[in-house]
Amino acid sequence: MTRSEPKPREDGAPPVGAPDPTGGAGALRVLTVVTFYAPHWTGLTRFAQRIAEAVAAGGAEVRVLTSRYDPALPAHDLLDGVTVRRLATAGRLSRTVVMPSFPAALWQEVRRADLVHLHSPMAEAGLVALVCRATRTPLVVTHQGDVVMPGGLVNQAVQRGMRAMLAATFRSADRVVTHNDDYLRHSLTAVAGSRSLAIEPPVPFAPAEPAAADRFRARHGLEGVPVVGFAGRWVEEKGFDVLLRAAPLVLRERPDTRFVFAGEREVAYESFSERCAPLADALGPALVDVGLLVDETDLAAFYAASDVFVLPSRTDCHASVQVEAMLCGTPVVASDIPGARSVVQGTGAGLLTPVEDERALATAILDVLADPGRYDPALADVPRRYDPAAAVARYTELLTEVARHPRHPRRPRPSRPEGAADPSPVQSGAAPDAAAAEALAALDVDLDNAYRHRVRWVLDHLGAAPADLTVTERSTRAYRVLDAGCGLGNVTHLLERAVPGVAVTGIDPDPVRLATARAQGVRSPLLAADGCRLPFPDHAFGAVVCSEVLEHVPDDAALLRDLRRVLAPGGRLVVTVPHADHPWTWDPVNRVRTRLGARPVRTGLFAGHWTEHLRLYRPDELAARLTAAGFEVDEVEEQTSVTLPFGHLLLYGIGRSLVARGLVHPAPASAGRPSPRPVRAVVDRIDRRNRTRGDGATRFVSILAVARAPG
Repeated sequence: MTRSEPKPREDGAPPVGAPDPTGGAGALRVLTVVTFYAPHWTGLTRFAQRIAEAVAAGGAEVRVLTSRYDPALPAHDLLDGVTVRRLATAGRLSRTVVMPSFPAALWQEVRRADLVHLHSPMAEAGLVALVCRATRTPLVVTHQGDVVMPGGLVNQAVQRGMRAMLAATFRSADRVVTHNDDYLRHSLTAVAGSRSLAIEPPVPFAPAEPAAADRFRARHGLEGVPVVGFAGRWVEEKGFDVLLRAAPLVLRERPDTRFVFAGEREVAYESFSERCAPLADALGPALVDVGLLVDETDLAAFYAASDVFVLPSRTDCHASVQVEAMLCGTPVVASDIPGARSVVQGTGAGLLTPVEDERALATAILDVLADPGRYDPALADVPRRYDPAAAVARYTELLTEVARHPRHPRRPRPSRPEGAADPSPVQSGAAPDAAAAEALAALDVDLDNAYRHRVRWVLDHLGAAPADLTVTERSTRAYRVLDAGCGLGNVTHLLERAVPGVAVTGIDPDPVRLATARAQGVRSPLLAADGCRLPFPDHAFGAVVCSEVLEHVPDDAALLRDLRRVLAPGGRLVVTVPHADHPWTWDPVNRVRTRLGARPVRTGLFAGHWTEHLRLYRPDELAARLTAAGFEVDEVEEQTSVTLPFGHLLLYGIGRSLVARGLVHPAPASAGRPSPRPVRAVVDRIDRRNRTRGDGATRFVSILAVARAPG
């Protein structure tokens, strides 16, 4: 079978005769990107296949870009209405495969798509996000589990790198989906803030016919004995070793019990099965391996033949095998871990046990075996809770909505006339007054490129206030901004000049710095106060700025809790902190030391990025701290890029000394005193190197986040 394809777009515009996702006639064109696809057999690939086929059945044109993990598979295929393009592989790397042609193929496929649906985790996720951003193609990510690698230095380095890359992908995506609210709160998806959501996955699984369980038991010698079923890939994260340690405890009470495994015992990228061999061999005939059951009829018979199904996972976002077992009338014992526990909690059709606790696991198994019938009422309600049609409808609605209203529309913005001022988004359409315009213009003169971008980012994300407010209106909490840790008042001064209609209050524990700020022209109220005990009533401010402060505070959690207290419901917190994963070239000494587990150098010439800092942050760490303090995280942006070698040492270790001695002037343009030409040339070169995006923004060594007080 063949299918006619629209002519690829050359400039981001829809091709002739192509569907229009903004409301015109035709079908939505969806590109599904996933490492493995049918006939590959894992929970992730089965889910990707179900969604792709369901969306295609609803009238969309669905293409899949995946690996040709088996050379016998065709490079191009049509499966149940879905066009599949498989790319040749050049070997395996840990849990994934290497696809040399993936970048070129991805670029080609994305340009012909209205929307990309990426299934995570995927090693190429970062590249997918970059291509989508470059082509302004909407990106929806379905995240099916954080990367959890076995122990070992290399594996842990891979895990950290993958998690950082996935977190950056989620922050770039239009929407991020996971399988339940529990995992949404506890996984990497939290970094997407309000753009993340949970959709229960479709589990279209037919129960076994009445006699199938008896035939399965007879075929494997299981007549008349208690059967404990477990299934999946034999990898460390599945926790099968915990079940093997629990099995002897079960056998003491029920010696005739059989532990029946269905799945892949030998996994190419992990030797966990070999490490578990002594435990498995010790069970002798009590352990029955029925192999990988690809046919769903056989799999349903396995579930139905089990008296209890066990999921001893160390990590799992949902585990559809639980739902499949329940649909076949079998109760479940599962680990009490984020994501996976939601199935048992939501249905009541089983028990939860602490992770890696073999004694508790054995007790729970024996409890279920003693009276499995008591779960029958809960099991009868499972088909209603996990309706495949409802899940498919939500996914179809989501994909259509994102295609129609992407975060980054394809249509380019009208170009600004040459010489025109850059308007501030915080004005909400109101023209800035003269002072505001002057303040914004000063950003391009007085500040280094990195700090300039950070300040603009803060201004852009504070929210809007009308410029024509009365004095009374300006005093209301909705238009009051707190600059927490204002220091010398640079941000406070810019806020009061660049944001008409907003009343700003600055606080800092150092009265000397506040006096300097007043001497430099800051008109807003400045108070000497401890950030952890703010002298303000609850809900006093409509917005809070906390820029480059948390890293200096002994108890950053206490500061965030008090900022949450003084922030009005629905108010914004804008935070910037130094990035722990700064470029190697920026502070190579401390980067090496911290990677080796040594303490960073915090003072002196080689203090680098740790100068005067108690801690540095990573995006997931910052998001977790904000969430723990009671905030809802809306957005997290990373700023890390290649810099000149020893850039932070040159700036802080050497540059500040030169400025202090009067050998280099810190603000040559505003002061009218140019620095020596060689020094100016170096500064200009650093500035140019840090301009990494076409819109003039800068990526440097910070993390910037926007959070919201609930309400």
